[in-house]
Amino acid sequence: MDPRKPFTAELAQSLVGASLPTSHRRWDADDVILYHLGVGAGAALPEGDLRYVYERDLVVLPSFATAVVHPTGTASDRIPGLTLDRSMTVHGEQEVILHQPIPLEADTETTGKVIEICEMGRHALIRTETQTRDADGVLLFTTRFGIVLREAGGFGVARTSAVADDAPAEPADVVVRVPTSPRQAAIYRLCGDRNPLHIDPQHARAVGFDLPILHGLSTFGAIVRCAIDEAAGGRPQDVAAIGARFGSPVIPGDELDVELWQRGEHVHIRARVPGAERAVLTHAHLQLRS
Repeated sequence: MDPRKPFTAELAQSLVGASLPTSHRRWDADDVILYHLGVGAGAALPEGDLRYVYERDLVVLPSFATAVVHPTGTASDRIPGLTLDRSMTVHGEQEVILHQPIPLEADTETTGKVIEICEMGRHALIRTETQTRDADGVLLFTTRFGIVLREAGGFGVARTSAVADDAPAEPADVVVRVPTSPRQAAIYRLCGDRNPLHIDPQHARAVGFDLPILHGLSTFGAIVRCAIDEAAGGRPQDVAAIGARFGSPVIPGDELDVELWQRGEHVHIRARVPGAERAVLTHAHLQLRS
């Protein structure tokens, strides 16, 4: 099996339903604050940001779920019967479904499985799903990761799962300028993703990037925080689901223009680096509880 082009149609279909490694995670307020710092909260400490970095009135962003489940959700290189070149994988899609607000502290178990392997242009897309339960067995959240294996398409399996709608054609209701910090990737690494692509210039060049790039999930968290502040009154507990497809990379220190279209309880989101042609996030959305 060639780890750069591992799939045949038969293998791709046979791996659907395969279990991923179970992971356990206990967190408390310190872990939540570290995550929030890793997605850019508290950079200038406006008063509204205190709820993300100060334990007195601390809330939990729904995107924190992605840090909790990362060891399971991204374990595409540990699917039984599959050998991948991990250096050729990038994060393509993300979805989080909140069954209830995320608690400030919990002791959890995350299980996962493969739900789809298909072509995505000339690439392959591996979709996984995780479920996270607390110590009492209560389901807290479900996540779906889309991991892209670059240049591994050509095995003849089309996507069957739905793709979220992209942003409307009309101008956004609001555009918010969101800064990222030059140190943001260095902080976000402490949340569990130690991929050297995000810290080591030599490694970044070896895999085709001029500079280390910001974790896609750090960008995702920063944009989710912006959307919650603008469209949900700063109340993460009112969010039922979030999701996005990842586009062009972000360099730590870049600014982001976040466009929001609110349609009742559904918020369409798109983000780009000012002046760049390609969007950073597309097909992005936030769903509020009814």
